[in-house]
Amino acid sequence: MDALAGLLEGPRARGAFMIRACFEPPWAVRIEDRAPLTVMLMVRGEAWIMPDAGERVRLNAGDLAIARGPDPYTCADDPGTAPQALILPGAE
Repeated sequence: MDALAGLLEGPRARGAFMIRACFEPPWAVRIEDRAPLTVMLMVRGEAWIMPDAGERVRLNAGDLAIARGPDPYTCADDPGTAPQALILPGAE
């Protein structure tokens, strides 16, 4: 099984949910929900995805990002903004 097939086969979208979030800077959200897969679409503005290990990624309007879990990460308007919210397992 190749990496993409494994990524799509594993989660099977059981228990999936969708969140629409609209923020005004400064904002940052710490994600520790251990989700196997997260899809993020930047509709307008810009944001940063900052994993604990690895390089941070800048998202611009129209960008799509896929985070393969379960490792935690932070999403923010700016890399220097401290998290104001924490998303844990089971939080909906």
